[in-house]
Amino acid sequence: MGATKLGGCPDLPTANAWPGGEDGAQAFIAQVNFAEVQAFSGAELLPRAGLLSFFYDVRKGVWGFDPKDNQGWTLLFTPPEVVLQRAAIPTGVPPEGRFHACKMRPKSQEDFAPLDSEDVERLALTKDERSAYNELLCQREPGWTHKLLGHPDPVQYGDMRLEAQYASNGIYCGGSREEGGPITAELRAGASEWVLLLQIDTDEGAGMMWGDVGTLYVWIREKDLAKRQFDRCWLILQCC
Repeated sequence: MGATKLGGCPDLPTANAWPGGEDGAQAFIAQVNFAEVQAFSGAELLPRAGLLSFFYDVRKGVWGFDPKDNQGWTLLFTPPEVVLQRAAIPTGVPPEGRFHACKMRPKSQEDFAPLDSEDVERLALTKDERSAYNELLCQREPGWTHKLLGHPDPVQYGDMRLEAQYASNGIYCGGSREEGGPITAELRAGASEWVLLLQIDTDEGAGMMWGDVGTLYVWIREKDLAKRQFDRCWLILQCC
């Protein structure tokens, strides 16, 4: 009960804690027991214990570029002192949102920032240095596809933190240009506050497919993570 896992039935404080909306119950994606990851780098950013449960609306299948997408997912944090119970999947969850349970065991790995990320841009690399870094990215061994913290493994180009920053501030990012309000220097600078919380890849074992072999990325501002305000996360889906 309360172990870190992918899919299956979640462990919730009450049966009616299962999130849903106008489209019905959301699909359970994963849960993370923070006590199981305390030995790893970056754990100081996370609660020392408790359970984080991640749900996603597979009917809408939101991508995260529209400010209205914010109803398409739910992150629930259950403090460690709360008694959990195994929740049955509601009848309202469609077949494509019923995933196989897979145990996840935390491991650490060497991580690299994407070439087109703000982290790399701030390094002001020369042309040769960028080429060498790109070669390093291409030659490294593939890592685990599900992540807690660290750098994302993007499917598409562009810094997802900008998309999370804009969309969460009411700016539509799905067209050829942003719409919904002015993009000020202050708003753009706020993109650096976002960190990757979760990365959930397409997983054949769990029966998960995001778009066309895509990935779900859950982002959160550092200040919101420090305050355990997981309801302020932003999700982005990328696929081929």
